[in-house]
Amino acid sequence: MNDIRRVVRAAAWRVGAIAYIRNLVVALAVVLAGLIVLRIAEQVFAFTAMVGGEGMTSVEFWKVVAIWSSAGAAVVALVWTLFTLADRKAVARRVDEGANLREAISTAMYIEHATDPWSKATVESAARSARGVRLSQAVPIQPPRFWPVPLALGLALAVVFLALPRMDVLGWYQNAMAKKEVEEQRTIAVAEQRAVEKLKQDTFEKLGLEPDEPAAEPGGEKPEPSSPEEIRRAALKDLTRLADRLEQLKQGEKGQKLETLKDKLGQLQRPGDELADLSKALQAGDFKQARAELQKMQEQAAAGNLSEEDKQKLAEQLKKMAEQLEKLAQNKEQLEKKLQEAGLDPSLANATPEQVKEALEKAENLSPEQKQQLEQMCNSQSQCQSAMESLAGAVKSAASEMAQSGEGQQGSMGELGDQLSQLEQLAMEMEMADAALSECKAQMQSLCQGGECEGMGECAGGMPGTKPWAAGYSQNQGMGSGGPGQGRGGEPGEAAADFETVKRKAIGPQGEGPIVGSRLVEGDSIKGESKAAFAQVVATADQAATDAIEQNAIPREFHEAVKAYFGTLKEKGGGKPAAPAQPAQDADKK
Repeated sequence: MNDIRRVVRAAAWRVGAIAYIRNLVVALAVVLAGLIVLRIAEQVFAFTAMVGGEGMTSVEFWKVVAIWSSAGAAVVALVWTLFTLADRKAVARRVDEGANLREAISTAMYIEHATDPWSKATVESAARSARGVRLSQAVPIQPPRFWPVPLALGLALAVVFLALPRMDVLGWYQNAMAKKEVEEQRTIAVAEQRAVEKLKQDTFEKLGLEPDEPAAEPGGEKPEPSSPEEIRRAALKDLTRLADRLEQLKQGEKGQKLETLKDKLGQLQRPGDELADLSKALQAGDFKQARAELQKMQEQAAAGNLSEEDKQKLAEQLKKMAEQLEKLAQNKEQLEKKLQEAGLDPSLANATPEQVKEALEKAENLSPEQKQQLEQMCNSQSQCQSAMESLAGAVKSAASEMAQSGEGQQGSMGELGDQLSQLEQLAMEMEMADAALSECKAQMQSLCQGGECEGMGECAGGMPGTKPWAAGYSQNQGMGSGGPGQGRGGEPGEAAADFETVKRKAIGPQGEGPIVGSRLVEGDSIKGESKAAFAQVVATADQAATDAIEQNAIPREFHEAVKAYFGTLKEKGGGKPAAPAQPAQDADKK
């Protein structure tokens, strides 16, 4: 009986495998049919972007579907096989049918517990038959007859997947994509807004400015911006306020004082060779370099590297520089010209701030902006004059102490160095303001690219900063066009345009004109070119060859070849062709 149980147990595994393959083929057919329907629904209704909450692309969706559908078909087939698994007696009948044993094994399974002689004999006979059974032939593992169905459905799914276009009948996909685009734009806008906040914070910290609070909106508190357009508009307003603050700083008293000071120092003449580097740095407005040159001079004097003659030269040149600074400090021609152009008395350039303010209040032909600008110019001129007079005094003190054989030089030189340090700090502050303004404009341009900046004075997709015309005077460059200041060449309205370049060689009509270039080339002359130089060279060489022939320097057998060669050259050079040479005859043959 053990042989029978062994055969039945092994056959049960094979029967189970056959059942699992059959169930798996059925499950795959059902799954593929469902995927075809799903793909058609996806292309018709375009719901892919709404699957998964925040959105899922078609590729991601079908990756998930392929994994879960394959795993699901395998699991369903396994569970189905376990629930429909055949019992031992059914397996025995399957072995009897396959091995043609005429129910020997199945009968033995039914009477295995019987004790009568016939039953024992039957069981013994079935056991002998079981030992000779070949299960690979009795219970062969073969695919079911309908296995081509999943293959056909798979091909149909491939055709539908590749050939069926996306229709989006209900507009779900378009709405989902629009929502996703809005979210992406909002993320970018939030990042840009954070960059603007960082720029504002860094600018206020570096320049020591007080953060400005935006004006309160009418009608109570305004809700926080949520859409990308609102976020960008709010960031653009912050940048505009920051740019205005920086422009006010540049065009204010400090900025105008520095510009006036640099303009006056640019007229400084070199007093001598010893102060050439220092005066050059002051002329260029490079106060850092000027302070470095002063420090170098101070170290040389402290180390005793300067002779008495050198100290006297330095003292004289410092004195000359101080005299120039005093004269330049008193020069107010530019301010007097501006006052005269505004219809005011040029003598106001020497008046006190109170007198200037009173005179400007009485001027009825000037706008408030013009009055403010002129008042700032007067104040900056006064501050510039004071700074240059202090600088001239320090230079004069340094010259006096230098003339005293270097005694007490640390005090005057130190005072002059402190004043140069203050001017350097002012210049650095204006440079930082310029850098911050440039970065501010770059971010404004980035915010306005590809869209309209309405209500801010900006052009669509262009460089912001265009403002209504306003009267006033300023030597500084404004943000755009319209306000007081020097224009920057039409930045508002500029935009990058599509273009393409094609390299071609254009040959125009030739006519008379000057020769702009010439060169010598090898080879035959081109028609229309001058052959004078070539003919001259040929004539010289021909004369030399003729002399050589007459002097018998060339063997007689080469005479004809040389004459023919130079005859050809004469012909190409535009001369008369050479006549055929007569055969040479010896004297004894004449």
